[in-house]
Amino acid sequence: MKHFYEMPNRDSPLRKIFAYFLLLMVPGIVGSGCFGGSSSSSAPAPATPTLSASVTSLALAVNKTALSASLSGNPRTIAVTNIGGAAATSVAFSVSPALPPGTTISPANCGELAPAASCTITVTPGATPSPTPVFLAVAGTNTNTLSLSIEVLSYGSVHQAGYIFAIDDTTPSTGNIGGKVAALTDQAPDYPNGTIWSSNGNSASSGDAVFDNILGINESSTTPSSACNGSLDGACDSQVIASFYSPPNSAINRSYYATGLCSANIGGFTDWYLPAICEMGYDVYGTGSGCGTAAVPTMQNMQTSLVDNGGNVAGFADYYWSSTEHSGSPDTVSFAQYMNPGNPQNFSNSKDFRFGVRCVRAITN
Repeated sequence: MKHFYEMPNRDSPLRKIFAYFLLLMVPGIVGSGCFGGSSSSSAPAPATPTLSASVTSLALAVNKTALSASLSGNPRTIAVTNIGGAAATSVAFSVSPALPPGTTISPANCGELAPAASCTITVTPGATPSPTPVFLAVAGTNTNTLSLSIEVLSYGSVHQAGYIFAIDDTTPSTGNIGGKVAALTDQAPDYPNGTIWSSNGNSASSGDAVFDNILGINESSTTPSSACNGSLDGACDSQVIASFYSPPNSAINRSYYATGLCSANIGGFTDWYLPAICEMGYDVYGTGSGCGTAAVPTMQNMQTSLVDNGGNVAGFADYYWSSTEHSGSPDTVSFAQYMNPGNPQNFSNSKDFRFGVRCVRAITN
């Protein structure tokens, strides 16, 4: 006879029921995930609110139309967006150092930003440029902190490794102004220690100049019938000149001639070029350059913006080469600019003279 406590045989249903009740007696098994009970793990934490900005820096022009119609001081904006999954609370901002006089920011704060919500910060410039960038810190009480920079710029302001001499304030208000800057220092010294306009490949001395007619870069050239707008577009002129003196045509050392010097890395940028004559100044003595007069120059230029209005803030010397050939004798003569505060002029001169070089570039966004 079997005792009542004796283990049933392996295949007995009674054995299976007996094993189940033993499991019920083990702590932690009942109610666990093993038998379909609810999980004891905690719910996931809510997503973190995170701020993002449409731009990290904003360059604006001063509002000073009395100096130039180009200095229109258009307001520009930065969009701050909560890209997180929870609301950002009490989003506000602070500036350091102070904004220049007359420049304002609105609204006063962004308040609460729901997930995917944005706040548009509008910067309205005054008539005074900022001597250094102004840093804008944007944060909520439960968010990351954005560090953005604001610059209010005018002629002579230092920006992207150069002195600003041309400003385009018609670019979209959600980004930076356009314009042009002149390098902070000369790339070739003043006459008679400067460089020749074109070299035969031996050196940059006067006796090693070469006289070539490079088509499409004189003051009468236009686009598209010619290669470039020769008196206005130094970037185009310089590209044509550099290509003419590069393989497969020739292989002139770029340190030997004026345009070639502008192919160097200057202040961390490599998109410099030799300016066209009207980017340098205006026509005082009827040279036929097409650059207008002191009262009504053809375009914003270094003479007007940095010498006449800026007290020669860029430290120009006297004679500088342009990238524009003279149509009367394009093989031997190119235009140059006398950057003088009291008696400026653009003129044409033989390519073998050793004038100064000051490279320029367009502002990039």
